[in-house]
Amino acid sequence: RTSGPLPDPMWSAQAVVGTLPEAFRTWMAQVLAQGPQPGRVQQTMSTEAEVGDRRWQVIPMASGGRVVACVGLVFDASVASPDWVELDPLLNTASHLMLAWRARLERRQAQEQLREATEQLAQKTRALEVTLDTISQGIASFDEQGVLRFYNRRFQELLDVPEPVLRPGITAEELLRFQVARGDLGADLELLSPEAREGLVANPHTDGRDLPDQYLRRTLSGRVLEVRSRPQPGGGWVRTFNDVTPYVDAQEALRQSEERWRHLSLLSSDWYWEQDADFRFVRLDGQHDGRSGLSEQQTLGRTRWEIDAANLDAAQWAEHRRALEAHEPFHDFEMQRFGADDGLGRWVSVSGAPLFDAQGQFKGYLGVGRDITERKRNEAIIERLAFYDELTGLPNRRLLLQRLGHGLRACGQGARHGALLFLDLDNFKDLNDTLGHDRGDQLLSQVATRLVACVRPDDIVARLGGDEFVVVLDDLGPQPAEAVAASEGVAQKILQALNQPYPIGDSLHHSTPSIG
Repeated sequence: RTSGPLPDPMWSAQAVVGTLPEAFRTWMAQVLAQGPQPGRVQQTMSTEAEVGDRRWQVIPMASGGRVVACVGLVFDASVASPDWVELDPLLNTASHLMLAWRARLERRQAQEQLREATEQLAQKTRALEVTLDTISQGIASFDEQGVLRFYNRRFQELLDVPEPVLRPGITAEELLRFQVARGDLGADLELLSPEAREGLVANPHTDGRDLPDQYLRRTLSGRVLEVRSRPQPGGGWVRTFNDVTPYVDAQEALRQSEERWRHLSLLSSDWYWEQDADFRFVRLDGQHDGRSGLSEQQTLGRTRWEIDAANLDAAQWAEHRRALEAHEPFHDFEMQRFGADDGLGRWVSVSGAPLFDAQGQFKGYLGVGRDITERKRNEAIIERLAFYDELTGLPNRRLLLQRLGHGLRACGQGARHGALLFLDLDNFKDLNDTLGHDRGDQLLSQVATRLVACVRPDDIVARLGGDEFVVVLDDLGPQPAEAVAASEGVAQKILQALNQPYPIGDSLHHSTPSIG
């Protein structure tokens, strides 16, 4: 050995032969480069050289195709080389000793590596056990024979199984029978979900492998456990137990809240609606079908403007869509749908507000709707009583004055002419006195009908009271002469119509009007 001291200084080459010449390293490398001969322990061809005042002889020893040792001999230059036959026992002994020493060294190295690997494995195992003991899930591992091989602390806590029960060698079937006997699953297995209960009833001696891969079970303390089973390579399986009580409780609370909401919606005269981000209806609750004029099938999946409304024009729909696209709330948006026998139709009023998720993303609209048909009907009745004559249905004095004002302003702005005709019935009082007020009312109604038939739809026929009527003719042209001629033509037409006999009761009554 030429690089560094040997373990014991008394065996150093320097102590035996003095200072080694610089040429020794090169020469030794050339010796080893010859390579060993194949076969059992053997000495290869020795190499001899004179280095300084010494003669060196090196004999490499080979085993298994590699050099395992070198035997070196140092002689004075005057001493003859030894006989190889005499050195053979010494060389064989040296080779075997060197092999034994190298084997022991390699064994120690292998033992040290094994010790380090065992320690690392033990550390990883302890870390894994600590991790499994601190997770929220209960875990149990069974081999292909169903024998419990591993479980963590959470498994024991969730199932409340005493430590002695979890003895080495206990099987999944025995563990399940223990829980059934103790009543953990209920007297009639009612604490298991229906699908798991059916499986256990069908096979009471199961180890759990033929139960559903996932099911719920309740504990006697009221917890809800989600049980999952997953197969392992080799035939075993892992079963996990997760406490999902908060989730199940939240779901139940949500279900009850939804149920209460549905009942309240059904009891209310209003209905609840939801739309998605494209403004299409996705949900309807309450009295929608009976009060909105449309069924649920006619509404879901459609927008409000696709359903349409008789009272809204394109500009009004455009304004409503603008508000929705701007995600603005809206109130009392009134729509008229379908015709009704009274001509009023079905009226609904809807109000809504935009819906956003936790990240502020627009999700759609939600709101309420109500049937306002009765309100509209009452408003129409009130308006009719306020502005129309109850007997003839013609505008009364109040409405006449409003429309007359509009007509005067229109004529003034457009330099157009109109006409105002006053008329009453001759000898109407005699009819009332002789035949009674019922017959007089019949005459007035027929007069109103004939007057409306004599004018254009945009003209106004009003009853001032008693037997007095007013006709307002609008837009008779820009020239006064033309307006006079047109008004005289209408007046003649009215005289001719009112001079015709009136069928009242079983007889015909004649009445003449006066027009000014």
